[in-house]
Amino acid sequence: MSLLKNSFILLLLMLIPSMSFGQQKFENEVRISRSEVPKIALEFIDTAPFNKKVRWYKEYFLGGTSVEAKTRFNGKRYSIEFDADGNLEDIEIDHRWKQAPEPVRQRMEDYLEEQFTRYSLDKLQFQYSGATHDVFEWLHGRLDASALQLRYEVVIHTKDKGRYKRFEILFDADGNYIKSAEFIPKNVDNIEY
Repeated sequence: MSLLKNSFILLLLMLIPSMSFGQQKFENEVRISRSEVPKIALEFIDTAPFNKKVRWYKEYFLGGTSVEAKTRFNGKRYSIEFDADGNLEDIEIDHRWKQAPEPVRQRMEDYLEEQFTRYSLDKLQFQYSGATHDVFEWLHGRLDASALQLRYEVVIHTKDKGRYKRFEILFDADGNYIKSAEFIPKNVDNIEY
């Protein structure tokens, strides 16, 4: 990636007015080569049981950067997220809405219906985190998922006063609300000072 593009992204992030980080979310993913990935992240992925091609991305967000590996495994899309130094943060697996346990789905639906008049589900991910060794053992099928922390990440879109909005909402393993963030549109026409 060119220095000019990196500079533009950093400038854009600095020009965004100060915001509450817990309420708004800006993300920009850029494809990177293996040579740009921290060694510790490469070692984790290279020894994981993935048998499909792995694509690497650098993610820019309001709080900094991270590195993400994306692949398919056991018929599902996996996103393995690392911090900027290559330390494992979590693994997110795309699932269909009906694959979440019924009581969990019901709690999440109750929350969404309470907060939004109308909404459409864009994505549901099961998010697993824990000690790196435990996550690694779980990937290899040598440790049960119950040893890890499970959360559900839901992305929805809605329309409010004629304006489309997207939200990322995080729920715990029981479907209880943890936090949410509204995505900041990438195509900002006017930046106010």
